[in-house]
Amino acid sequence: MFNNLEKTILRYRTNEMMRFLFHIEDLRKFLVGSIEASNLFLDESDERFFNKKKKVMPQVWKRIIDDNILNASEVEDLKSIIDKRNTIAHEVHKFTRDLHSELKEYTKTHHFEPEYDYGALERLLKYKVRIESKWKGIFELSFRSLDFELADQFYKSENTYLRYKIDKLYEQRRKIVESANKELEEISFPNYEEYPKNNKNFRENGSLSIRGGDTCRGLLSKGLSCLAVSILMDIDVKRVEYQKRKLQKRT
Repeated sequence: MFNNLEKTILRYRTNEMMRFLFHIEDLRKFLVGSIEASNLFLDESDERFFNKKKKVMPQVWKRIIDDNILNASEVEDLKSIIDKRNTIAHEVHKFTRDLHSELKEYTKTHHFEPEYDYGALERLLKYKVRIESKWKGIFELSFRSLDFELADQFYKSENTYLRYKIDKLYEQRRKIVESANKELEEISFPNYEEYPKNNKNFRENGSLSIRGGDTCRGLLSKGLSCLAVSILMDIDVKRVEYQKRKLQKRT
């Protein structure tokens, strides 16, 4: 299950991805529409004529560089940003899987880096403004931006609030982790038999054994927080909270 921070981050990313998809597609249609409109007024011998027998986008990127709208490195960055559209369409899990606490066990043996790029939308919008304002020649006009304007403003304003909430939740988490670290500094285990990660504390499927449950509740009885115990035993904090409820029922 997602905790409150993870849920808020997911909402933030979802809003960004909605804006991201629109502005990528809007830019692509602007570029393709503009070159098609330009061709109506150009002779095939003109150097600015777009060859219909060749792929469109490579010609577009060359034109953008030649006209000093963007430099080569900026075009490469924009191309990589546009490629993220395919990830959203076909592999959107790559932009959310780093939020899943349930993947903790999986990531121990299957490492992956978070792939969500929080700066991609901002860079895309800057490139889009420069391209549309500096485009040389005939360009296409459309009502797409007007149709999406209210939704765009909503997603943007909600993310301003969500950004504040995320920062606040991160600060709360930082204090909790800091407190847990202090707890961990003050506890030690003289031998493996008392070690919380002792193999005897776990069944083959990874769940707590009877001994593991006793160990977990014993650590809680010493006044350790659920987070500290979850770190010591390397188990999900929700499993520790379950053991804490069992302990409270017995007292």
